[in-house]
Amino acid sequence: MSKQTTTSTVTPTLLPKGYWQIVALLLGYGHTLKRIAVFTQLDVVLIGIVGSLLVTYVLGLQLTLAPGVVALVVFAVYVGDRISDIKREPESTSERNAFMKHHRTVLSVASAMSYGLAVAIAAYGGPVALVLTLVPGIAWVLYASEVTEDAVPVIIRLKKFVVLNSAIVAAGWATALVAIPVAFADQGVGPVGMVLFVYFFIDIFIGTEIANFRDMADDARNGVTTLPLALGVRRSRQLLHVINVFLVAILLVAFVHELLSLAFLGAALLGRLYTAGLQGFIGRTERHRLLEFLYEMDHVVVATLFITVLFA
Repeated sequence: MSKQTTTSTVTPTLLPKGYWQIVALLLGYGHTLKRIAVFTQLDVVLIGIVGSLLVTYVLGLQLTLAPGVVALVVFAVYVGDRISDIKREPESTSERNAFMKHHRTVLSVASAMSYGLAVAIAAYGGPVALVLTLVPGIAWVLYASEVTEDAVPVIIRLKKFVVLNSAIVAAGWATALVAIPVAFADQGVGPVGMVLFVYFFIDIFIGTEIANFRDMADDARNGVTTLPLALGVRRSRQLLHVINVFLVAILLVAFVHELLSLAFLGAALLGRLYTAGLQGFIGRTERHRLLEFLYEMDHVVVATLFITVLFA
């Protein structure tokens, strides 16, 4: 009788052992990084850098450390505001608050160190640069911090007041974007700088109000009055369109008076057209964060168009 031999065939594995565990780990880290970027608004940090660079090129200033200072200040203030919301607005965007609570200590240290580093660099740039670097922080204290309400009862947290809250945010960031690069370059603001200040002020004001549409329910619960809560979605959208047209008129008048170059005017007008299209989606989409992000990117759009023409 012949002996039968059974041969087992082993199929080689195309992927090494533990491959999927590594993939899962990397995806987990990627998700965490995405949450950090979203909840600390790192996109706004990037936009702050782009905005300050745009000012530098439009005014013909020497390239300095100003964009880095603006980035550090933006990160510090936005993270500080998110941490403040944990106490003042416990119902605000629960997923974000849960993330901020979990990482509160680390983020508090990061925020303080960022502003400290920004102030140190600004001190090197001179007393004017130092004072201007403190402006966004002061604006944030007036806007959102419990310091004013607890220490000085007469001064109420200004975040609760319609229009004024967004105006404070816009003024603080417009000052940072325009005045800090000017101070570092040891130049005067001048008429063109004032036009740029108004441009950024109105643009950021509109962007802040667009963000308020997403937070209507949370703001109502926490006693914060915003434009969409005061006027309703439709009327607020119409008002923002009017403000956008007003900004276009300012840009055209500045160009007629030879304060702006044709390259910047063209880029800025295309940017306003881009933002007007986005404003049309207010109240007509549930993707509020995407709408907010796309609006914030208008500085990147304008800067890209302007620099492309400038170096063409």
